[in-house]
Amino acid sequence: MRFDFKLLENSEIEGLLKHIFDDSNIKYDEESVALIARLGEGSVRDALSVAEMCCEVVVEADDIVAVLEQTLA
Repeated sequence: MRFDFKLLENSEIEGLLKHIFDDSNIKYDEESVALIARLGEGSVRDALSVAEMCCEVVVEADDIVAVLEQTLA
């Protein structure tokens, strides 16, 4: 069986991430969600992996951008 997935726009991924974060009572800021979506490069799975990684190491939502920038540098 073959599945052909299409890449999503960043805005679509941002909406999905916000929905998931809200349902999970995870605090976030707009800049962090946009950065996570951009790092997903159109893949929801990849964006969720980045988001999960952030949630494991970040206590405050304001720290997400700093952690990602350090990690990617």
